[in-house]
Order: sequence, then C-alpha cells, then structure tokens
Amino acid sequence: MSKTTFDNLTRSSIWTAYKNLCFYCSQSLDWGDLQIDHIIPESLENNPTELERIKNDLGLDDNFDLNAIYNLVPSHSKCNLRKSNDLFPKSTTLFYLSLS
Repeated sequence: MSKTTFDNLTRSSIWTAYKNLCFYCSQSLDWGDLQIDHIIPESLENNPTELERIKNDLGLDDNFDLNAIYNLVPSHSKCNLRKSNDLFPKSTTLFYLSLS
C-alpha cells in the first residue's frame, strides 16, 4: 500500500485521464475502488541504491520521481494488491511508462 496520500483532485485527474478504467485490467473502475498505483514501486524510496540501479537499467533520467504523474496509474484494489511492490520486467515497465 502506498505511503503517499493523494488528494481528490489528483485522484480524480488520474481516474478521468484513464477514462475510469483500471490501468492493469482495462475494466471499469468505480471511484470507491480506485487506488493510485506506482508503476515503479514507491517502496524503492527505501532503497536508494536499488532505485538508482533500476533507473540506470531503464535509461530513466536521474530526476525520475516515483510520485510524479508519469509513474501513477488508476487501479482496482485487487489489481494493485496482486502487483504489490513488484517491478515488472524491463520491457513491460518501459511500455507502461510510455503509456502513462
């Protein structure tokens, strides 16, 4: 679960930008089940060495921010729970970041 709390304006903006659909399963997403997920897990903030390694491996800018809008997507609670703190394979992560 994210330690970052997003205000309703941010939550609504992300939800609306994705047409009220879950980023992972593409199914309709009700406001009451909306969770904001980090494509690259927020938990990496606790491991700066690993985060730097991942950013280098993915070719991301040094200023990549885990809580920036380009790393946030709307998700069902069950889809978010299934993903948990996992990092997708490199090609999947880059694809998802390109979509966001």
